[in-house]
Amino acid sequence: AYLFTTFILLRVYWWLRGNHHARSGTPFVWRASWWRAVVAQFVQYFRAARGRVDIGHNALAGATYAAFFALAIFQMLTGFALFSQVNRGGFWDRLTGWVIPLLGGPYQTQMWHHLAAWGFVVFIILHVYIVIYDSRLLGNGLVDAMISGYKFYQKGDSGSE
Repeated sequence: AYLFTTFILLRVYWWLRGNHHARSGTPFVWRASWWRAVVAQFVQYFRAARGRVDIGHNALAGATYAAFFALAIFQMLTGFALFSQVNRGGFWDRLTGWVIPLLGGPYQTQMWHHLAAWGFVVFIILHVYIVIYDSRLLGNGLVDAMISGYKFYQKGDSGSE
């Protein structure tokens, strides 16, 4: 749990302090253009056709990562709340002890925590599938870029001009 929390905090730091690629895909839910981009990405995946290619994360990836971080926060809160039962009145009990009564007791909290863990399993499976799918469909070396650092773009791809 501590390692997971550390990695989530490092990713949030990188999102805040990194370059524009570290912030790409940020969900601008208040913008109609962002929602159009999410729908366009869904359509592109279902058509299996090359559409708009983004240098960083696309809008759909941004929405997915926002859901991932919400799930991660929920997982951390429920996990540390369950851990707080070992030391009543201690640090974690004061910080997250309110979660257990909110969710209906320790058993329900543990069940929600377990269900959220399955959400990560589903995320990982879909994430690996979409990365490989994108790499094959777009031919941009997405998987190769994780090792070599080089991606391939065609004229007209977002940010490649």
